[in-house]
Amino acid sequence: MARIRLIATLKEEAGAEELRINGGGKLRDILAEARRRIDALKRVIGEDGEPAPTILVLVDGVDYRLLGKELMVDEDTEITIIPVIHGG
Repeated sequence: MARIRLIATLKEEAGAEELRINGGGKLRDILAEARRRIDALKRVIGEDGEPAPTILVLVDGVDYRLLGKELMVDEDTEITIIPVIHGG
């Protein structure tokens, strides 16, 4: 199962620290499935699995933007979703 860790306010809003999704597949498909399961993710992940610019998505500790949206993930992959807080 791909393991999705939720950090900070996402964890609080979801009421859970992590979500497990059976099987592997493209990162965007895994994120879209996570969005369908957890309402708190609907504001930071599009229906197509596209992350909003207000969050950081790490795949095994690496920013997904360096790896590509079509990245294939397997059952051992850890995906971390972190809200980025801006001040001004």
